[in-house]
Amino acid sequence: MIVANDAARPAVVFPTWSPDSKWIAFGRATQARTRGAQGELWLTDTSGTQQIQLAQACGVGELSADQSSACYEPTFMPEERGGYFWLVFVSERVYGNTLTDIVVASRRKQLWVTAIDASPDAGVDPSRPAFWLPGQELNNQNMRGAWALDPPDAAG
Repeated sequence: MIVANDAARPAVVFPTWSPDSKWIAFGRATQARTRGAQGELWLTDTSGTQQIQLAQACGVGELSADQSSACYEPTFMPEERGGYFWLVFVSERVYGNTLTDIVVASRRKQLWVTAIDASPDAGVDPSRPAFWLPGQELNNQNMRGAWALDPPDAAG
């Protein structure tokens, strides 16, 4: 075990390796099943000694507590781009005039993306505010996102 659970969020779930294999993003939640859980996103090095909450990605300090603790199912893009690792995750939060229902029982699981500094500093949140992926059905409950990269060209 790389990271231990804690009393407030006993489920350590959905690990995903960074493209350089030096970091693991994962969820800490009140239960393993995401629907109805409170969840946070975290990053750890492979030894488990550095554990950093991805607070900016989840909107901690910007969104209400029930919305900023509704982040689940992270998946890293398999390549670094622009000095960042890219992480898709599911969140149940409002979004502008598009997702406006803040009643917890009717929230929608939607896909969001955040940039993570490719060289994180110890103890510093390396995430950036997440953006909502357009084109999602608003009445749908999305599951863990995945990445599809373009195939290499003939030249390699």
